[in-house]
Amino acid sequence: MGVVKSNIDVLVKEGLGERAESDFILARDTCLALLKLGPPKRVQGQLQAEPLRFPQNYQMFERLQTLLIDGKKKLILCVYVKDISRKLYIL
Repeated sequence: MGVVKSNIDVLVKEGLGERAESDFILARDTCLALLKLGPPKRVQGQLQAEPLRFPQNYQMFERLQTLLIDGKKKLILCVYVKDISRKLYIL
């Protein structure tokens, strides 16, 4: 966890950067690595550790929003193009 915690900016820049727009597996794996930053499971009798919190305007959230919105648009376009090409093939 220490390696991930010390390289959050690198993860966001590389794992959620331009390459992630065409490689959703990279984006998914980056998100999984970032999820590991959550507090460890609570041990009975011990206080739970403070969660790591990011400001609302943190770059990671902006990139995730862009990836999700643009990814949905690309998916819709891809389905539309496949549907048209299928119809053209039938004609």
